Amino acid sequence: PWVCGQDTLSDGSELYHTAEADGECFMTQSLKRESDGRKCFKDDPGNCSASGGLYVYNLTICPTGWRLPSRDETTLLANLVRWSEESINGYYDAKQEEYQENYKLLMLDEPEKVINFDNGEVVDIPFIGSFVSVRCIKTIN
Repeated sequence: PWVCGQDTLSDGSELYHTAEADGECFMTQSLKRESDGRKCFKDDPGNCSASGGLYVYNLTICPTGWRLPSRDETTLLANLVRWSEESINGYYDAKQEEYQENYKLLMLDEPEKVINFDNGEVVDIPFIGSFVSVRCIKTIN
C-alpha cells in the first residue's frame, strides 16, 4: 500500500514528494499539473517544471482525493518542511498584468486568502484573478 512520506504521489506524468504530520499528508512540492489557465512564472515553461505552476483560486485543482490546505494545516506544513525547501518564484498579479517576485504566495482553502510562503502570514489575494502556487493535502487517518 501507498505510504505518505515514503512513497511519491503520482499525478499524470508528475511525481510529488510527500510528508506526514498529525494524520495529514502534505505535498512538499508545488503542483505542476497542466490545466487551462495555468501560468508559468515569467511565461517560462522551465519554471513550471522546476517550481510548479501558478493557478487561479479553484477548490478542485488538487489531484483526486486531495484538497487545498486550511490555515491551520499550513502551519503543520511549515513546521514539517522548511518554507523555502522548494522555491516558489512569485505570483501573477492580475490587476497589473505582470509577474511579481516580492511575494511568494500559496493557495488556501479560503476564497480570496493566501499564505505568504516566506513567513507563513495569511493575507488577502492581492487581486481577484491572480495566479499563485498550490500544495495539496490529504487526510490519512
